[in-house]
Amino acid sequence: MSVLDEKHEAIARIRMLVDGQQENAVANCDDMKDSSQPASESQAWHFGSPDGKKLVLRAFLRDQCAYPLHFSNFDEHLRMFIAANIPTEALRYEDNIYVSGRRFLICWLMLILICQIQEFKCLTLRYQSLDDWRMGTDIMRCNSDFHGRNRHDCIIVDGSNRSTDFARLAALLRCWLPSGTILDLVLIQRTSPSRWRPSTMWDGCRVVEQQQRTSLILAESAIRGALLCPISNDDDEKAFYVVDTVDGDMYLRLNI
Repeated sequence: MSVLDEKHEAIARIRMLVDGQQENAVANCDDMKDSSQPASESQAWHFGSPDGKKLVLRAFLRDQCAYPLHFSNFDEHLRMFIAANIPTEALRYEDNIYVSGRRFLICWLMLILICQIQEFKCLTLRYQSLDDWRMGTDIMRCNSDFHGRNRHDCIIVDGSNRSTDFARLAALLRCWLPSGTILDLVLIQRTSPSRWRPSTMWDGCRVVEQQQRTSLILAESAIRGALLCPISNDDDEKAFYVVDTVDGDMYLRLNI
């Protein structure tokens, strides 16, 4: 019994040290700072690492041919999303939208709207672990030039019928509606179960395939970060293994 107590005490000390290091890292991380919209303590998500100042949309239109295909008709998709999810904030076509977001944004509306754009490259998610019920923090990157490499992390999103869905971050968007409401939205590339299977299957093996098209979700629908490993070294690989051994919380989320 004394040996067991010693092990539990050692585990508790290690946990206290790890929790303290995580709190200090989050508190001192410059990427978390975002003076445009301070996050409340109860809010489970937070946009950080704004890049540069806000610019009007016209400044980006000169390079619109370089924009990804899934950003086309974004204005229409945004209005449809707001009307479907927040009917009281449904926008008329004569209403302007002021947007602060990750990467670039194309807004088409009969005439070109004057929108403001700001880049966000970091999404912080706070969640309660199913393993020990402690609060955890995931810092997700959405950056096309993260230390010289493209990095768009993956997240778990709140799916229908309590399902566990995975998605890759495509853009982090902040929208100011005419009513004064501020919306934090995430543009994602969802995944679906893949038909491909490895030659050697194992218990809990899960393979997903990343979709090309994008969709919008509210930032509050993002639960925590996820780790997806490509099945090959091809740059354009779309099939990924779901890694459920990141920690105890991830294992429980995917296997219970």
